[in-house]
Amino acid sequence: MAGASVGLLAAKILYKLASAYSPTGSEDEAARILVDEATRLGLEAMVDRVGNVYVSNTSREPLVGLVGHMDTVEGYIEPVMLGDTVAGRGVVDAKGSIAAMLVALTLIDKSCPTTLMALVGEEGDSRGARHVVREGLVPPYVIVGEPTGSLRIAVGYHGGFKATVTCTSSGGHPANPGGSALDLLLELVQEAKRNLEGMGSQLNITMLRAGESPRKLPREARAIVDVRIAPGNSTRLVVDELHRLVLERGCKISLLGEPTEPVRVKPQDPVPRALARALLGQGVKPVYTVKRGTSDMNLLAPHAKSIAAYGPGDPRLSHTDYEEVGLWELALAVEAYRAAVEYLCKSPRIL
Repeated sequence: MAGASVGLLAAKILYKLASAYSPTGSEDEAARILVDEATRLGLEAMVDRVGNVYVSNTSREPLVGLVGHMDTVEGYIEPVMLGDTVAGRGVVDAKGSIAAMLVALTLIDKSCPTTLMALVGEEGDSRGARHVVREGLVPPYVIVGEPTGSLRIAVGYHGGFKATVTCTSSGGHPANPGGSALDLLLELVQEAKRNLEGMGSQLNITMLRAGESPRKLPREARAIVDVRIAPGNSTRLVVDELHRLVLERGCKISLLGEPTEPVRVKPQDPVPRALARALLGQGVKPVYTVKRGTSDMNLLAPHAKSIAAYGPGDPRLSHTDYEEVGLWELALAVEAYRAAVEYLCKSPRIL
């Protein structure tokens, strides 16, 4: 298929996937659509007990895994396919990658055993990726489908964790200073921001709740904080430092799930090198990047021989109401995935 044809095919599949509202925990309809599309294209597809979809080009054990995620953040946006653009919730993060991977899988030579893994829960607790790790299903070479602006290859992701921080105080009349639990919490957050920044980390409040009356100072204030940890820094030290700051002020902290370790790989490793060669073959000079977010790459990396992330869409549009992907991006991604997989399969250093 020519570039325009594969881009249009990927766009049509993406539109269907985006039509299925699939916030974390509600991926069943998107999974059904993906299985139907894979079957229509002559590929074998199955769904496992946690809801992950696997599509393979051969019954042989896969050498390469194309890994994306079907879930999105909350908030349905009606998908639109207008001209050379597809817009809607999840088209950037990260159903565009899945659509391009599925089309690429139809073009990859069957002598190169490859599996598309469309996972659940990436925007939550990554239960899909954790299941793949637990079952020993991580292929040796993994390309993670995440938006990288089409021209970039992600060789690293920040790690991080979320936590609930709760402060209490005496409350009282607003005219009497010193009794506000909210003031105490905000002062704590500002100190934590400064200290963690010096440790290669950043902290932001994502949810905040305080106050019971407009005529009283808050006796309790509670925040959910999101902490991001750059590669090369110690997750354990960051967690310990935040605990220390919270306890020093007499507040409480509770981690929401296990911290995710940061990850970084070398650009000369097999997967990033294969992606770079694939993009160069399309006349694109790739740029390597380390993304500030986290992804399933953080969890899969310790279990793969080589890994990197690449995908269509501007990552700055992720989780916004303005997600859109151009057909040219989808076409470029299809060819990049296809060529990268075949480079990996033909590499004597791998086989």
